[in-house]
Amino acid sequence: MIGTRGLDQLALGGASLLIARRTGTEDFSPFATVFILYALAAQVGDGGLAFALLRQPTGSPIALSARDNRRIASVVLALIGVVAGLSIGGVAGTVVAIGGLTFVTGPAVYVGRASLQRSGETRRLSIAEGVAAVAFFAGVVAVIHDIDDLLLFGLLCIGKHLVELGFQRTKSGAFSATGDPVRASGLWASQVVTYAVANVDYLLVGALLGAEALSIYAIGFRLASAFSSVVAAPLTRTAFVDFANTSDAQRQHNQLVKQIGVFGACGIAGTALVALLLPTVLGTDWEATRAVTLLLGLALPWRLLLGPVVALGLTTGRAYRVVGWELVRMAALVAAIVVGSGSLNGVASAVSAATILSVVWAYHRAVTEAKVKPSISLLVTAVCFAASSVLLVSFW
Repeated sequence: MIGTRGLDQLALGGASLLIARRTGTEDFSPFATVFILYALAAQVGDGGLAFALLRQPTGSPIALSARDNRRIASVVLALIGVVAGLSIGGVAGTVVAIGGLTFVTGPAVYVGRASLQRSGETRRLSIAEGVAAVAFFAGVVAVIHDIDDLLLFGLLCIGKHLVELGFQRTKSGAFSATGDPVRASGLWASQVVTYAVANVDYLLVGALLGAEALSIYAIGFRLASAFSSVVAAPLTRTAFVDFANTSDAQRQHNQLVKQIGVFGACGIAGTALVALLLPTVLGTDWEATRAVTLLLGLALPWRLLLGPVVALGLTTGRAYRVVGWELVRMAALVAAIVVGSGSLNGVASAVSAATILSVVWAYHRAVTEAKVKPSISLLVTAVCFAASSVLLVSFW
């Protein structure tokens, strides 16, 4: 799954770079916003159903009515987005309309992935993700000279979802007319808050520093989080299944910490290499993205850790506590961004430090409440990296 997840992120990242090179720093921000809404639809629009599936014991299907109700809600949200977009008009209206349409396809893809993983159909899951990623990137390459048309790009994003849905079709036993009812309000609340925490920096950067800074920050963050995006999704989904079906949470925790250490070290090294090559790939207009990428990349291992932390909290019945942890993380992140808002590098440094320390704080709360012994080396390393992210900003 990591291989095809990597292909998916490579397609999204490659498309971002192609469009960024084509549009320049001043005109890329609408495309960055579409990417943000694209993620919003997939990660939040399912109403917590995907996480509920992963948490559900093997052999216990969920009621079909839960899936059908989510589909109705998705269509309603899509209609609201399209109507609002047409009313607003212009570039902003197009962005809103595209975001609305993705609420039909994005949640369906997200639930489909969870259903396939839960039923053990990882091969079908991998094929669906891989084919959709290749089709999307090929589409962007084919129309790159007309990519200034934002609506065309939005249709490519929706097309990616449709291709993946077409290859996801399966007869897994995830849903049944007589299945268990879903009580996913806590799970959904945690998803919403987690998404808000992950994207509040975009909103603040755009508001405090302007559209050009948002473009630079969006590319820097996508590159700095590319590796964690590849590994985090399968790592988190696996953590949900493992924590939900094991009586030895300590052993699962120890294995995850080791995996995150290895993946994190590789990810930071790869991110540094990519950052050094950025001006060559994108042109001199994007020179400022190098430092932003390097600074944001320091928090990569802790972005990997966040998913398993949430999984541990949710599978032990602490959904609303996870919401509380995420609200604390959001407050810390907002405060840090405001403090560092004198420059884009200052914001990147503040985001890394706040991310590292807040994730480690949530991690400590999760393992304490689950009666799992924390990793001391992880805690010490976090403090060192947070301090480094603050000190390094003085070099740029």
